[in-house]
Amino acid sequence: KLNLTDLGDTTLKDWYLAAGGGCVAVPMLATIIANITLLVKVCNIRRQLGYALPNRGAIVTILWVCLAFFISYTPQFTDWVIEALGGVVPPWGILFLTYCLAINVVSNPVIYVLSNRRFKTFVYEMLRNGMSAATAATAIAND
Repeated sequence: KLNLTDLGDTTLKDWYLAAGGGCVAVPMLATIIANITLLVKVCNIRRQLGYALPNRGAIVTILWVCLAFFISYTPQFTDWVIEALGGVVPPWGILFLTYCLAINVVSNPVIYVLSNRRFKTFVYEMLRNGMSAATAATAIAND
């Protein structure tokens, strides 16, 4: 990692904070805002057309995905801010950061298995029969 105390130039420190923090914060916030905006728009359109609102499970799933995304990337953003301000992240902080990023990789399949019956069946069949994802998807589609 770049040691900011060696930079000495505030403009480089500012650039490091803006670039590093922006690379994490902007996609994180954009993803969360886009998901919530889409959810609100879908609810409004369905209400205007006289349809029932999306089921509670779909709303909860989207909110869980947003929460997992926020939890997994907030430590990365915090790391950038600490380093940009001249601080040093302790080794346990780097380890924590690594585990939090892994949460994002693991959380989405877990959330979908817990909230979507078809996806749960797909994963179960794939694990039980040892078949490829394509074979399992075809088997479930034919049911």
